[in-house]
This record gives sequence, C-alpha cells and structure tokens, in this order.
Amino acid sequence: MDWQYAALLVVPLFVLALVYRRQVVSPKVSEFPYVRRVAMFSPAERAFFRLLDLGLGKDYRIFCKVRVADVLLVPKGGDKEQRMRAFIRIASKHFDYLLCYHTDLRPICAIDLTDFGNSGDEGRKRHAFLTRACRVANFPLITFDAQRSYSPAAIRQAVLNQLGTNLPFPAPDAVPSTETDGLEAESAANERALSEMAGQSG
Repeated sequence: MDWQYAALLVVPLFVLALVYRRQVVSPKVSEFPYVRRVAMFSPAERAFFRLLDLGLGKDYRIFCKVRVADVLLVPKGGDKEQRMRAFIRIASKHFDYLLCYHTDLRPICAIDLTDFGNSGDEGRKRHAFLTRACRVANFPLITFDAQRSYSPAAIRQAVLNQLGTNLPFPAPDAVPSTETDGLEAESAANERALSEMAGQSG
C-alpha cells in the first residue's frame, strides 16, 4: 500500500510542476516566437526589382513591400466602426513596389507583380481589392505579370504609358511646406482616430 500513498503524493506534485512551468516558463518562450526571415523577396520579386530599378531608379525612388495603410488613408468622419473595418482591410496588405519622387518622396504609383498561377483565388481577390481601393482613392496601381519577361526599357515605357502626363521627367520640386504639413496633419489625425477606436474596442 506504500506505493499507493507515494502515488497520491507524486501525482499532485507533478501537476503543480506542469502548471508552474506553463505559467512561468512558457510565456517567456511563446511571448516572442520569432525567427529571422531568410529572404524578404521571392526570386521573381528580386529579379523584377532589378529591372524596375534599372528602368526608373535613376529618376525616382522605389520602395518594396510598403503597407497599404501607409499610402491610403481612411478619412475622418462618418461611422467609427465602418472606418475601423476599412482600416483593418488594408492594414495587413502591402504594395509590392511603390514609386516615389526623388525630391520629397511623395508616392506616384504602386506597382503590383501578379502571379495568379501560384497565388490562385486568394491572389485574385487581393489584387481585385487593391485595384478597387486605389481606383476610389485616385491612386494609380500598375500591374505586371510575373510570368512574362521584361526589359528595363519596357518597364519604364509601360509605366509612362499608363500614367501619361501624370509622371513628369525630371521630378518636380518639393511640395510647398504648407501642403506637406497639411498632409502630415491629416495622416496623424487619422492614426489617432484609429488608435482611439482600437482602444475602445479592446
């Protein structure tokens, strides 16, 4: 019978040890479950960026994987829940490339490299959403097929053709400070409003 009494003592101690480990040790490990990404871009994305840089990089700045919510804003006013839903829809999405002026880094257009053969329905839905969002915001979104071959000159010409006179060469002077300040104030106001909504919903 001694082993039965021993078991009655050991089992509770074992359970307490598991609980202690889960409460004390596990959070320290699971709270930061991160590893470094080996590569930020796929081979196709890297290859296209080199061509894009050769075609337009001399006159313009090109940024990669830019969050949509950093380019498109949800304006103030209206229903707060609708604004939050609108923000959530763009918060987790990004543009493959963003073309900006050299002088003041104002965004000119977004460039999307599509590969529906690999991304399937999800890729089509993402692209359809970005296309509609950019159309409503009057912000150009230019699409290139990842399966095709391009030259730097062909990419440059395709961008010029789609933007028309909206892309002057060379880049214009910087925006007047009053206009820039207004844009920054608007952006900050939107971020504060969205932060307040997130706090209220939490």
